[in-house]
Amino acid sequence: MRPFPGRAGSGLALAPLLALAVALGSCSSPRAIPPLRKPWPGRPAAAGFPVTLRDALGNRVTIPRPPLRIVSLAPATTETLFALGLGPRIVGDTVYCDYPPAARTKAKVGGIDNFSVEKVLALRPDLVVGMPINPEAALAALRRAGAPVFAIDPKDIPSVMASLGTLGRLTGRVPRARALVGAMRRRLDAVRARVATVPPSGRPTTLLIYQLGPIRVAGGDTFPGDVLAIAGGVNLARDARGFGIYSVEAVVAKDPQVMLAPTMLGDPMGLVKAILASRSLQGVAAVRNKRVYALNADTVDRPGPRIVEGIEEVARVLHPGLFGKGKR
Repeated sequence: MRPFPGRAGSGLALAPLLALAVALGSCSSPRAIPPLRKPWPGRPAAAGFPVTLRDALGNRVTIPRPPLRIVSLAPATTETLFALGLGPRIVGDTVYCDYPPAARTKAKVGGIDNFSVEKVLALRPDLVVGMPINPEAALAALRRAGAPVFAIDPKDIPSVMASLGTLGRLTGRVPRARALVGAMRRRLDAVRARVATVPPSGRPTTLLIYQLGPIRVAGGDTFPGDVLAIAGGVNLARDARGFGIYSVEAVVAKDPQVMLAPTMLGDPMGLVKAILASRSLQGVAAVRNKRVYALNADTVDRPGPRIVEGIEEVARVLHPGLFGKGKR
């Protein structure tokens, strides 16, 4: 399931954060990049190292020792590294890496699709963690300069857990990774057990709406679509591919019982207020019954450890009798 790129401003317009177009013009020419001087070349080996794994882009990557200087190139990878207890070892990340709060204090190497290769190399990383949404040319330039680049690509909930395990192996945090995955599974099992008691007729028909004018929704093949299914909702846009455009007529015809509005920046209630105030949507059940809810987009869009928190939040909104009331 692909993560959604995110929104900016009031939450009514899209801003590229996670699924971004490759901006090759912003990447520095590889010819101008000097070879990377390896940090601490005399550092002794540790148990379990070297580690050699194949990353999401098919590259075989060897990490000779537990990395002490890590650069993260996406918000989801930053959150995962912090969850593994590696915050002190992160020396750089992107301008979009804002969680946990300590991530904001790290040196910024640029955006996701236009990070500076020179800034990354200047931090002397012994591990760079990226994703396929980073520009391929920039990742290749880092590799040519000698930086160990490892890409993860979690597409659904199981692969989020698998990525945790993989990064745990690469960083010498295997016990911590296993503990995190175990805790995630227990919380997910608790949600699934409660949702299993709800008959199909009791699962509210739902739309995940990311903007108005035009209306953009999350389809069944998206990461938030996966979250909604686990939380016990029926995605009325499961026929849409990715984050597609829906006409007002289609929304009215589908008549969702619940609308969820994931927001990231600006007024978190802006999109909810706009939906409730929309004249063309007044006949929709969710608007009529005021079952339109704001969600923290970071917890339902980012393929990282907080995804369980997002699933629990959606489950509380959809089934308040089982999970307690959600926030509007």
